[in-house]
Amino acid sequence: HYTGRYLYSTLNAEQKQWYQKIDTAVNNLEEKVILNATNLTENRNYYIYYLYMFDNPEYFYLVNQVMVTSSDGGGLLLYYAVGNNKGDYCGYGYGSMTKELKDKIIAKKQTFEKEVNRILSTIPANAPDIWKEKLIYDRILIDCKYNLSAKWDGLAQDNWTAYGIIVNRTGVCESYSEA
Repeated sequence: HYTGRYLYSTLNAEQKQWYQKIDTAVNNLEEKVILNATNLTENRNYYIYYLYMFDNPEYFYLVNQVMVTSSDGGGLLLYYAVGNNKGDYCGYGYGSMTKELKDKIIAKKQTFEKEVNRILSTIPANAPDIWKEKLIYDRILIDCKYNLSAKWDGLAQDNWTAYGIIVNRTGVCESYSEA
């Protein structure tokens, strides 16, 4: 599962364990991941979270923000967002993960996966990999448009995530590259 992820492949053994723990926490929509690491702030080891995000753009609901905690042996407080309304985000200072937010994330994730599968179903399975990439690239260029009026507000808005391009068919440069 992890071996195909480029940034994961660049990590040392301890960092790979942290990456895997982050993955488990994100897949369970947990607010906190315990890494049992007292050296997270040394050499900015907490950046492992950002490497995880860059390796996994399909987790569009992760916010580009994390907080290091020393409680429970050291870990990270995670942030999630699926919109800009109260109740659409959580994390340190924003509030806790609620059942409603989990349900919203799961619903958006299902919509995203359904659309990804629809796009992939248009690609011939026996085509060479380079042609598959080109066909997906062309599909995105044909179907999507750049949102010139998008404004960043600090949360993971669709215009800055793979979800924006794949589902809404609009976004900015970051959402294109994540898609």
